[in-house]
Amino acid sequence: VATALDSDVRGAITTLDSSGSHSIFCGTQTKLYKYNSGTLTFDDVSTAATTYNVPSGYNWSFHQWGDFLLATNENDGLYKYDLTGGSAFVEVTAAPHARAVTNVGEYVVLLYISGSPTRVQWSEIGDVDNWTVGNNGADFQDFPDGGDVRAALGSEGGAIILQQKGIRKMDYTGGDFTFAFSKISSS
Repeated sequence: VATALDSDVRGAITTLDSSGSHSIFCGTQTKLYKYNSGTLTFDDVSTAATTYNVPSGYNWSFHQWGDFLLATNENDGLYKYDLTGGSAFVEVTAAPHARAVTNVGEYVVLLYISGSPTRVQWSEIGDVDNWTVGNNGADFQDFPDGGDVRAALGSEGGAIILQQKGIRKMDYTGGDFTFAFSKISSS
């Protein structure tokens, strides 16, 4: 049992770090929290002096990438938390603002980029902090049809991307284009 938070939970995740330790994280409209099993409370692990602003009707998107927990929402951008010794989330300032996050192998992938709802964009290989298009595989893809990007299920070699009116496959190819995209279904 835990002490209740002062506002509604807008997303949650459990994590398992490389040392075998489990943690529980959640977010509200304005804060990010980590469960403290010793005090049975949720500790505020938000970026210092930050009040987030998750849009009405939307949630935090969380994703574990190695020993980092990634969190995003369209208004506030991408944040990371070091699961092996972090005390607060840190903003990934080079990343675009997006509604959702996943990964494909060593690439962090953001979905529904703010201002470009049909776009997916990925980081440089193995580097959540760098997003310069053209460097170390970082790039983006705008889809000409299928509507807004809604979600994705990433894996080691690709992802399935769900759009408003379609489904696409994202395959790692390497080389100059990093990923190839194909339409699986459309409505």
